[in-house]
Amino acid sequence: MEDFKKKFSFLRLFNTIKGVGKPVPFDQCNINWLKQKADKETKDRYARFDKWCKKNGVEHPKIKYPVMFGKGDNGYLGAMATEDIGPNETIIKVPSHLIINTKVCYESKDLEHIFFENPELFGKHVQYADD
Repeated sequence: MEDFKKKFSFLRLFNTIKGVGKPVPFDQCNINWLKQKADKETKDRYARFDKWCKKNGVEHPKIKYPVMFGKGDNGYLGAMATEDIGPNETIIKVPSHLIINTKVCYESKDLEHIFFENPELFGKHVQYADD
């Protein structure tokens, strides 16, 4: 059975259809979307987020965010590399005190009750417990 080679994969098919993993042509990227087309509320929200990131030590030196990919109603927001990012090079640096994980949540006095009130969702017996 080890020599069996898959000839068909639904994952591969749907990724091909959706274009997952394919770069968006540069003429379909609006790197100035926030300044040019976003409404005031959106600009203010991203300005507050950017200020918070800088204040808390979040760094992303080779990443532009937000960038609008696609055109018209098919556009979506994302992040774009502004220059090549090498192997083992950091893409985004987030200080550990900002990271939210299950241990931090479990030890939080504000959130711990959620774990105890929903034992069917949390624990090693749950197949998707890492999520």
